Amino acid sequence: MKVSSTFLLSSGLYSLFQLLPFLIFTLLYTFGHNWRCFTIDTDKQGVIFRYKGSPVEVLKGINLSFKRGTYNVLCGLSGSGKTTLINLLIRNLQPNEGSILWDRTEIFGASLRSYRQHVSVMFQKTMILEGTIRENILFGSPDNNDGAVFEAATMAEIADIISMLPDGYDTVLGGDSRINMSGGQLQRICLARVLYRKPSVLLLDEATSALDPETAASIVKTIVRLRDSEQLTIVSISHSTFTSKDADQIVVLDHGTIAEHGTYHELIQIDDGIFSSMVQAGSSTDIDGKNNERSNSTVPLLDRDHFLQKCKSERHVNEALIHLDGH
Repeated sequence: MKVSSTFLLSSGLYSLFQLLPFLIFTLLYTFGHNWRCFTIDTDKQGVIFRYKGSPVEVLKGINLSFKRGTYNVLCGLSGSGKTTLINLLIRNLQPNEGSILWDRTEIFGASLRSYRQHVSVMFQKTMILEGTIRENILFGSPDNNDGAVFEAATMAEIADIISMLPDGYDTVLGGDSRINMSGGQLQRICLARVLYRKPSVLLLDEATSALDPETAASIVKTIVRLRDSEQLTIVSISHSTFTSKDADQIVVLDHGTIAEHGTYHELIQIDDGIFSSMVQAGSSTDIDGKNNERSNSTVPLLDRDHFLQKCKSERHVNEALIHLDGH
């Protein structure tokens, strides 16, 4: 990342102070700073968010921290504010009151592109582009490093499957390809694409909800291993209680507020608690539930040329994926 050294001196110190958050954020990334903590506000008021033109507070007094190398799960019923919180973290939205800090640096002080180079997101509707597996993993990255492609596939635990294919990483997906990969395998390729960019933070918005329970559980185990081996900070939205068992922190949202907060074992001991009720009742997304009828659905294939027209440049793939997913 290039940092401009030119300032308009006629603008005075006020303009310089306006640039300070951006400069701090950029310089820390440039010199490989190891981020320690996402902090959502630090005062008693917390983060408040209202959609434009609405007086309703979708998020009310949110005060949280996500430490480096931790697995964090956001739970709650539909409309509780989970996706809104994720959209704040990826800077699709900005709080009306309160602040979101990364190691005490305001995230909105950095350029959007530099910020999203280090914060990646996977949605439920993850996309695979028509092309080779290698092209899918590399998409959105300016470089082409076969060793790093293999490393990303290994971290996503899909390298062994790829090695068994006749054409390996040159296997074509979509189009006239005769290769049929499961939804879970395609989801792992999407995960490898995210990991190739070596993010510091991985945000998951129901990224495993379309998969069968066993496949979803397997991918969650992969994510937990990444937390331990790569010191990756993970924030995941989930309606499922089984995906929360290995979480360092579970945050239960209810009508835009934090209703409960703790580990799995701490929360299930709360009598009449929201989370303990979810565990006791089970749900359609629970691996132990008897009514789970989800199929191992396929990941949508997208025409590469059409996608490039949408995002104009492969370097904007992260923003384009967010846009195409409807967020």
